[in-house]
Order: sequence, then C-alpha cells, then structure tokens
Amino acid sequence: MPKEARIGLSHQTVMNLKSHGGRARFFQLQNIVVPGLIDAQHIFQGLKRPMFSDGSMEADATKLVYTWKPPYDFDRNDVNQDVPQKHYFPKGKTFAVVVSPIREAHRADYPMIEGWINHWGIVDEAGNLAEAPINWETRYLKKLWSKK
Repeated sequence: MPKEARIGLSHQTVMNLKSHGGRARFFQLQNIVVPGLIDAQHIFQGLKRPMFSDGSMEADATKLVYTWKPPYDFDRNDVNQDVPQKHYFPKGKTFAVVVSPIREAHRADYPMIEGWINHWGIVDEAGNLAEAPINWETRYLKKLWSKK
C-alpha cells in the first residue's frame, strides 16, 4: 500500500507553463495532476532507458510513474485563454505522471517533499491492464502497486 507523500512542483515550472504557450499543460496540471494523483490506479518504478538527472547516472531506476484514467481532459480555450476547455478523456488512453523521489542531498532544503513532478501526459492504454500505459511490462522496471 503506498504511503501518503507530498509531491512538489517548482513555482517557476508552473509559471513557465502558464506564460510560454503551455496553457494546455497548465490546465492538465491544475485539473488532472493535482487533484488526480490520489486516484492513481497503478504505480510503476524505473524507466527502462538510461537517464542522467540531478547528478545521478541512475535516475531512470528511481523514477515513479503514477497512472489513472481521469474522466476529462483539459485544453486551451480559443475564446477565453484563462478558462480551460473541458472534454471527455479519450478512449483507449490513460494518464501518466512521472515523479522523481527526492534525493538525500536535497532533503534538508525540502523536508516535507517526498518527490518532484517531472512530466505528465496522455499515453496509449494497455490492453492487458486497465489504466496502465501500453507496454508497461517493458517500459518500467516493475509494478510497485495497483489499486485493484
């Protein structure tokens, strides 16, 4: 069973999304990622591809991926840029959020944070595991947890 954890996202990242043409991604963050992480159906660990991040040559092994299928997606609205356009989440897709667990070197600076959101988006859904990304068995090192 996963434990409760606080996951962070830098203020600068949010502002960059909002001001540099990333309104659709900002709306996804605001309306899917933030309220939806608690609804994750699966948590996977480790990306099966080499990754260097934050001084670690093995960053790929520590990444966590939370997946679920939200009822709606949110996009930019051509009429009013400050109000997202809401539409049903696409069939055959799922939502994935990649999180980096906090490294010990940063724990003193961010004592309440367990990890940082790196990326999120819509991906094809697996045929053999509902609400999981396609090819999850070869995409991730292991499945840590499933709700059902």
